[in-house]
Amino acid sequence: MINWDPDGDGPQNEILVVGGTFEAAGNVLTRHAAAWDGTRWRAMDNGLFGAEVSTLGVHEGQLFAGVY
Repeated sequence: MINWDPDGDGPQNEILVVGGTFEAAGNVLTRHAAAWDGTRWRAMDNGLFGAEVSTLGVHEGQLFAGVY
């Protein structure tokens, strides 16, 4: 898991991003990657089909997922 600010210095708050072998977070279909905004879980776009997340990182504001 990692904290990430999707819009850098913009108005959006930082979110917690988690990755792993799961298909859902709470009642949300997430496919191995999910974000917690402090209120609810949400999917990261369409998720990662068939790729389980082993690590997450942020470089120059961009979120990267290491998969296997």
